[in-house]
Amino acid sequence: ISKFSKNFEFSMSESTVQRIVVDLKIKNTYQTPKEKLSCEQKIKRVNFANYVLKSELILLPWVFSDESMIILDETKKKIKIFPIIENPKSFYQKKGYPKKIMIWGCVAYNYKSPLIYINGKLNSKDYIQMLQNYKIFESLNKQFGKDAFVFQQDGASPHRAAATIKFLNEKVKILEGDYKWPANSPDLNVIEILWAIIKSRLDTTN
Repeated sequence: ISKFSKNFEFSMSESTVQRIVVDLKIKNTYQTPKEKLSCEQKIKRVNFANYVLKSELILLPWVFSDESMIILDETKKKIKIFPIIENPKSFYQKKGYPKKIMIWGCVAYNYKSPLIYINGKLNSKDYIQMLQNYKIFESLNKQFGKDAFVFQQDGASPHRAAATIKFLNEKVKILEGDYKWPANSPDLNVIEILWAIIKSRLDTTN
């Protein structure tokens, strides 16, 4: 008899419960985060896409870059929960101050940079120094040719600081003006898929 049916006035085998779950197509899954976009941000995303489609940038390789915070917390298990039954397995012990690290990387067609550990908070000076120390643009020039690719980054303050923009304009094609990367758009950034894979594998190996 199913452990769930013991709380009700009927009996049902575990196999029957499993069959019903399958028939109803109930799956174990986590909620997928979705960025909250204002009407203005939605319009800017559409305009950005139209500008790119009409420009030479669409013909060039794109290098997608970003930082990501990885929190080394307890594994969150996928479990089936009946909301009408109190179940202690609905919860797991969360640490108040879990260990976390920040990493940076960039990817493009047939290219990936090293994963770079960021010690502390990243500012414009540290960002520029990191790109120089790891010879990111030298390796990209070797892969694609000088000025033959687009370097993408989001609107984080270290990326948009005046010193950073001056440095990047001397090195690569970056997205500015009408081509400025739209806010709240990590879903458009290919490297976000890599971060999701890394975090998923860490979850399964804790």
